[in-house]
Amino acid sequence: MTAPIMPFNSYLALPEGKVIPERLNVRFPCSMKAFGLEIKHNFFDKYYIKSGKMAVEVIVLGHIYNPFSGKSAEDAVLDLVEMYSESKNGFYDIFSECSGRFVALIGSGNGMLEVLPDACASLPVNYLTFLDPHGSIKVAVSSHAYFIKEAFALPSCSDVNEISKTRFYHLGIRHCPADLTEVEGVKMLTPNLSLIHREGEIKIQRLFPRSYRSERGVKEVVGDVSRALLSSVDCLTKFRKPIHCALSGGIDSRMTLAAAVEKRDEVQFFTFAGEGNAGRDLLCTKNLSQNLSFKFNEIWLDDKCPTEEFSSLYRNLQGETRVPNVQETFARQQYFGTHDNFEVRSSISEVSRSFIKRKFHIGELALTADAMVPIYKRVPFSREWHNFIREKFEAWMESSSFREIEEYGYDWLDFYYWEVRVGTWQALVLQDADYYTNPTVIFNNRKLLGLMLSVPEKYRKDDSLHVMLMSKLDDNVLKTPIVKNFGKKAWFREALEANYLKVYQALIAD
Repeated sequence: MTAPIMPFNSYLALPEGKVIPERLNVRFPCSMKAFGLEIKHNFFDKYYIKSGKMAVEVIVLGHIYNPFSGKSAEDAVLDLVEMYSESKNGFYDIFSECSGRFVALIGSGNGMLEVLPDACASLPVNYLTFLDPHGSIKVAVSSHAYFIKEAFALPSCSDVNEISKTRFYHLGIRHCPADLTEVEGVKMLTPNLSLIHREGEIKIQRLFPRSYRSERGVKEVVGDVSRALLSSVDCLTKFRKPIHCALSGGIDSRMTLAAAVEKRDEVQFFTFAGEGNAGRDLLCTKNLSQNLSFKFNEIWLDDKCPTEEFSSLYRNLQGETRVPNVQETFARQQYFGTHDNFEVRSSISEVSRSFIKRKFHIGELALTADAMVPIYKRVPFSREWHNFIREKFEAWMESSSFREIEEYGYDWLDFYYWEVRVGTWQALVLQDADYYTNPTVIFNNRKLLGLMLSVPEKYRKDDSLHVMLMSKLDDNVLKTPIVKNFGKKAWFREALEANYLKVYQALIAD
């Protein structure tokens, strides 16, 4: 049987001996066995290191680096292995310093398995817990819920199917509520959590935060974050892959441009041309490239329809929520081909920008599952749907220990954006890039995001922190004006969002 096309960075880890359909098995060119699991994958970057001190084994699938130590790839993993054997708290501290896009699986001599995603779970960890024929609890994990669906012949999630049919669900971004997926029984491990399997027990553990928020001076934070961002770009170049960087006229990609100041000659910047948002960005980014003299391409994508094979694969792997993006993903694959390059994205930076408060024009908001429902996306004005989604968020809050966020002194809205919006929707957006390249985000780092969240809120609610960072890194990037998203359209859209929330809270949530 010929293996079909497959996006990069795909994996499926199952208990050894689990028989799966051949149509699924042939998708994966590589396989390894550890911790009682068979791990099937197609990663270019992968690391398997054993430590004799405490019989610790560590597998990292994906690229990983530590901008705070300057170590990349195997060197960064070796530090993790050494510390895991000495101190679990020390391990979690170093793990929080790691950037990249990866999933780590750690097995120890006492039979424990721990699965840890990167800072924003940008490489998804979908998981299923089940009983084996002997009645023991087992776990399966995968980059795509569909692979688990195929391996265990699971049905689609009827609740998600129903909500996805509503008109409101098609407005704006599309992703499942809380930690649900489109497959019955399969959940997504949201950021800042790890999954632990030990002695027939499955436990979800919070990794971050683990200490109380300490407010820090903005100048000190700018210095620390600037050094980490410069180091991040340097670490990426150590992988010896071609580096491309998507550049828009907005503030987040301008931050990446500033961080690359010492390595711009090793990066190929590009902007998608076309109508609307792309055309607006293109004028700005062309000016940037001329003013700063860096390599730049404007890219025009073909609008031909995807092949039946590509559409079928995409629909299965990405799910119904992402189907509207299939043509753009196909067009990018046709343009770029399929290569193990880095494509640097600039999402995730907005975690530190009081995003939810700015989007909905709100101040403080009590931490409740009711409050989470309408800011998840534009939910239908229906008490039935509200109660269903609220129950899912309540269950997720319990399993993820989310209430600890406020106990540690953080604004729960920042972590809601980080763990729900970024950890689900953004992870799916990055998986679109897997069809042609290897996406990465230099802001995908727990310690770095924690530092940015430690400054007084006044610096985060009006982009002052980001501007100060750019000034520190390379103030020349600010000589070309930053394009505010959509201008009047952005103002109108935000006004609609704010009014929607007020009406929803009045009619449904309250």
